Amino acid sequence: MKKLPTKYIKFIFYGVGVLVLLIAIAVIKPSLDDKHDQLKAVNDQLSANLAEIEGLEANQATYEEQSRLFQEENAQIISQFPVEVRPEDVILYAKELQDTSDLKVNSIGVTAGNLIYAMNAAPAAAPVEETPAEGENTEGTVAAVDTGMDPSLGIIDEASVVKPDYNLFQMAVSYDFNTGYRDLKKIVQEILDDEDKQNISGISLSFDQESGKLVGNLNINRYYLTGTDKVYESPDAGSIKKGTNNVFATVDGPAQAE
Repeated sequence: MKKLPTKYIKFIFYGVGVLVLLIAIAVIKPSLDDKHDQLKAVNDQLSANLAEIEGLEANQATYEEQSRLFQEENAQIISQFPVEVRPEDVILYAKELQDTSDLKVNSIGVTAGNLIYAMNAAPAAAPVEETPAEGENTEGTVAAVDTGMDPSLGIIDEASVVKPDYNLFQMAVSYDFNTGYRDLKKIVQEILDDEDKQNISGISLSFDQESGKLVGNLNINRYYLTGTDKVYESPDAGSIKKGTNNVFATVDGPAQAE
């Protein structure tokens, strides 16, 4: 067999080498492109986080002032709610109204407090860790980077925010009474101006020809907030004589849950 010249053998080797290189590029390049895209995505996220931090730092004084104002407003709102309202509070409040106006309370109805709002902190769900499928090759992949930032909250992770355990209750109270027209207006204003949060949910009136006074029923919603650092203080009963079973003719206690 005739031997090929050396220059042809070198040419064949060069050709095979070029072919192997082309095949390697065709196989490896897509994987390199994927890694490049993943690294670029992570880099873009970190760049966005850095820009956000720089923006927060530049406005730090503004945020601190807004935080201070929010804390003051929050404390002012909370101060309007007692930590608890008991039947004795309701009774003695009616006595206060009687002492400051021409009002006679004939009976009082009190229902148990009803929870109308709860701000309870829910535990954060644990992150789900994906397990590679059997036989899947994860070598060379770029893992997700935990930047420690929640884009919706800036540099604070929502799971780390501790929410206060506030519970807002509403107690319905009704007063059967008789009074004069001017005194009624005064009483209504006193109820609305009271330092403890309450409102009038309904009132019904009729005119008594014999006494010349208004006879009616007044419904009030009283509110209290648990979960604060306040401590319940018993109301001052004043000069009510010992042994008095009832300040008024009839007092209905808190309704029993069925």
